[in-house]
Amino acid sequence: MYRVITVPLDRSDTCERALPVAAALARGLDVPLELVHVVYEGVPKDPHRGHLEKRRAALGLPDGPSTVINYGVPAEALAELAADRDRLLCFTTHAKPLTELVLGSVASSLIRHAPSPVLVVGPNAGVDDVRFESLVACVDGTPLSEQIVQPAVQLARALAMKCWLLEVLDPDGLPTPDVLDTAYVHRLADQRRAQEGDELDWEVVHGAAAPSIVRFAQDLPASIIAMSTHARGPVGRVVLGSVAESVVHRASCPVLLQTPREGT
Repeated sequence: MYRVITVPLDRSDTCERALPVAAALARGLDVPLELVHVVYEGVPKDPHRGHLEKRRAALGLPDGPSTVINYGVPAEALAELAADRDRLLCFTTHAKPLTELVLGSVASSLIRHAPSPVLVVGPNAGVDDVRFESLVACVDGTPLSEQIVQPAVQLARALAMKCWLLEVLDPDGLPTPDVLDTAYVHRLADQRRAQEGDELDWEVVHGAAAPSIVRFAQDLPASIIAMSTHARGPVGRVVLGSVAESVVHRASCPVLLQTPREGT
């Protein structure tokens, strides 16, 4: 499991919206909370490190390192941090859909290239009184989408959260009997129980992907949604990659995102 929670900051209020979520995670996992600021080569580090420490004290954040990195390209500096699989990066997006133009090349690069999941706090995610009670892992019938299941289940287990598997079926796809609709997630839950001892609930819903995922998570209510950023599904199944950005934008909770890797 993660040994440190890391939040990239740039002195903006938008970036600081990730702090309550990250702090709750650090306390729940009993790990340090690292605050990171990337500055250009030659810029003195001490003033920025002092600012990070002042914000930590003012907000009552958990202990941890305050790291200032001199680097020409912020995206590359943070990508190096994200390469550590024991580190969970937690950051925010702006109040528009998750595109590189709006989110910025730094965050977009992290989502695409990080070898392990990152936690994104969208513009509608609640950051007051953060609690971790349930997690919804979204799958679409492909091995690529299932790569999110293991890290999602591990995080849910570490935080004592109830974990759900959710599949959304396209209402315009080929009609199938209910037993076939539920066979995939039921089988996946049974496999996890047999192989790992995990007790997972599951659900299949019909509808437009992003609204269906967000609605299901709100109704639980879910503390975290977990999903792959893209995957290719068979006919009749929603391809999650087309909706991941919309889910981050609409969700009332943070979203754990992972870019799936071919051949893993």
